[in-house]
Amino acid sequence: ELSYLLNAEKHKFVSGINFYYDNFNQKGLAQALLDYNYKTVGVFLQDNCALSKKFSLEPGVRFDYNLKYGSFFLPRLAVKYHFTDNFFTRISSGLGYKIPTPFTDDAERTRYQDVKPLSGLEAERSTGVNWDMNYKIPILEELLLSVNQSFFLTKIDNPVIADPHSLINQTVSYQNATGVIQSRGFNTIFSAAL
Repeated sequence: ELSYLLNAEKHKFVSGINFYYDNFNQKGLAQALLDYNYKTVGVFLQDNCALSKKFSLEPGVRFDYNLKYGSFFLPRLAVKYHFTDNFFTRISSGLGYKIPTPFTDDAERTRYQDVKPLSGLEAERSTGVNWDMNYKIPILEELLLSVNQSFFLTKIDNPVIADPHSLINQTVSYQNATGVIQSRGFNTIFSAAL
């Protein structure tokens, strides 16, 4: 990845390009069923825009092109508000994607035995919203405790799942499910820093 940071009066622009290479080869098998080779090139631009001392916007956009699965346009927007120097909240939303691989929980349960090759699948596409709050608590003179509480909601289109009929026979065959999968939850992180 190569990136460039440009500081302006109320803006911090970050732009860049990246190349991602993911290659899996099964060695020692007469028929390499699960081999895959993914090459993805991307460009991105983000602006951290301070509208005031407490309020900022973080719009961004990314464009990825995968040689097998095509192009992905990924806009993102975050809004951040500082209540105090030690407490801020942020809400963000954006698009994402995931390229299929054979490495899933279902395949792990079979110890990757009888996993069918990936064929005719589309990449998963997602839309997500995240809200987080971060609070820093001074413990000692040079020690800060940071508490981060986040909540998320994600909708996945074209989810790649194991065909339930194949699982009955102790094999794993992947397909794109019809409809969408929604996930929601929260995450709490405590950390200390000097």
